[in-house]
Amino acid sequence: MYNSGRAMTLVIALLVLAGCTAQGGGPDALDAVYRKAIDAAAVRRPDYVKLLKPIDTSRPEVTVVHIQPYSKFDTNHAIWVTQPDELRAFCRDRPDTLLAMQQALGLPPEKRNDVRVFTFRVRPADLFRPCASSPDIASTQCSLDVPAHPVGMLDLFVLKQMMDSYRSGFKGTGYPFTAMGWSYDWNPDSRTHQGVSEYVLKPGAHVSNFDSVVDPETFCRSEQPAPALMADSTHH
Repeated sequence: MYNSGRAMTLVIALLVLAGCTAQGGGPDALDAVYRKAIDAAAVRRPDYVKLLKPIDTSRPEVTVVHIQPYSKFDTNHAIWVTQPDELRAFCRDRPDTLLAMQQALGLPPEKRNDVRVFTFRVRPADLFRPCASSPDIASTQCSLDVPAHPVGMLDLFVLKQMMDSYRSGFKGTGYPFTAMGWSYDWNPDSRTHQGVSEYVLKPGAHVSNFDSVVDPETFCRSEQPAPALMADSTHH
């Protein structure tokens, strides 16, 4: 009885330890999970054709969010965005809201105190979907087929993203980029690993208003945009 009880205790301890390592383990454990996600996202599977959240192109403006670890917002470069409610669903009630966001967005795990979530409004015409088959933001899925005719900026953007993402052993880490319109959620507890629907704000796009600039915890627990924390933001 003693030995069997001890064995059961050991099994339970190992299961608990495994769960802690997967979700909130040390940096090495998280990095290992993240690196595996880069490989998984790069290999296409039939079930990678997933339903996406579209953008209503009939509206004059739509609200999007972007996270970054610096206060100056520069629209001279392409900016990755998603819709607020979709991102918030991944981080609400999570103990580590920043890690939950990083997992849902396919970003590397970094412990930082300076990350801010920008919520702002843009014109639908200034957005495109980083999908290899089509940049259409109103579509509900991307296909596994590459278009017969080049789409110009989209082809170059997606190709560069692939080259920058599908890498290991370099000084700069890669990214689990799907090129299917959705981010790869590298949370090991995720059943499908489908994160948020992805969009990109075109360089030089006009940002009409910042609804909020807040820390991850404030964003994740809020229903409505909170007052901005910072005014050190530039937009055109």
